[in-house]
Amino acid sequence: MLKAMADNNVNITTREDACMYDAIAGQETYVLKGIDSELIVESKADSLVVKLKKGGGVIRGRHFYELGEPTSLTLEANTSGFLVIRYDLTQTIGKEVSFLGVPLPLTQNINNDGGVACDLVLYSYVTNEVGVTSLVDKRSFYNDGKSIITVPFTITPLEVVQNTGQFASTCPYVYRYNNSSIKSDMIPTVQPSVGANVDVFGGYALADDGYVDIYFIEVPTVNINVEYIKLDKCKRL
Repeated sequence: MLKAMADNNVNITTREDACMYDAIAGQETYVLKGIDSELIVESKADSLVVKLKKGGGVIRGRHFYELGEPTSLTLEANTSGFLVIRYDLTQTIGKEVSFLGVPLPLTQNINNDGGVACDLVLYSYVTNEVGVTSLVDKRSFYNDGKSIITVPFTITPLEVVQNTGQFASTCPYVYRYNNSSIKSDMIPTVQPSVGANVDVFGGYALADDGYVDIYFIEVPTVNINVEYIKLDKCKRL
C-alpha cells in the first residue's frame, strides 16, 4: 500500500520522518552550526569531569538538543576514547539520547539493517590519574560532498600479541596496523559490532599518523574487521 506522507490526515512515524531527513542530510551525523554553543565540551587537566555545553545535532535524520545546564560526565582514569552523543532506540522514551565516553563509536544505520544505536563523535580524549590530558575537537557540521577516504583491514586472533608497552596493565594484548594512509584525525568502525567487541574484548584504538594500535583485554576468538574513515567528509563552516 502506498502512503502519501504529505496527507494532513496521515500520522507520520518517527522512523518515517527520520528516513526523510537522513536522505536529505546525506546519511551523515553532524552538529547544527550556529545553535547556542555548538555542543562544545569543556575539560580540565586536574579533573576527570567533562561538561557538554548547549547545542543541537542530527544523528541519521533524528535531531536532538542539549538545552539546559551543561551535562556532566566523569571519565575513567588512564583511558582514551571518544566523547559522543548516542542515539539508542532500545532506551525508554525520553532517554534515547545520552552523552558518553566510549572506546569506539557506533556507526549503525538506525533506520535500516537492524541497527539500534548510532554515535555522533564530538571529541577524542585521553586521561591520566587526575584529569584530562588531551581533548581533540572532532565535531562535523555538514556534508560537503567530498569523497570518503577509508582504510580497511582485518585482525586475526593469531596477529594479536602480548602488550609490553603503554596500557599493558589494563589491556594486556595489542595489534599494530602500519599504513601511511592512517591519520590521527580518522575514526574507526569495527565488525563484529562495536558493542560486542567492547563487551567481549574490552579493547579500544589509538591512532597516529601512519599507524594504529588496537588494544584488547582478551584475545579475540574471531576475525575483527576494521575500517578507518577520514573525518573531513563533513567540513567545518
